[in-house]
Amino acid sequence: MITAYTLAGCRTCKELLSRLNSTSLPYRNIDVEANEELADNLENLLNTSIYPIVQIAKPTLDIYFTSEKSDHYYFDNTKIIFVYSGVAHLIDLIKRNL
Repeated sequence: MITAYTLAGCRTCKELLSRLNSTSLPYRNIDVEANEELADNLENLLNTSIYPIVQIAKPTLDIYFTSEKSDHYYFDNTKIIFVYSGVAHLIDLIKRNL
């Protein structure tokens, strides 16, 4: 399942949601402004506060996509973190990791 974590006033977030709609990929959108605790946990986990953040949840692995580089990008048998550069690149990464 694809989960997009977005902010209401974020232009890139709106572009992502528009592109996801046009691909017909099933996803859910979570406005993190409505859930500050979730946002804090996600930002701490990924060491970023830049949105959108996308997660693909698989049975034994979580794949995250963020636009901010950090020393926290790694594979540890439970999660992989990819860095994207623009919405088109993000959509391509999502499709390749479903």
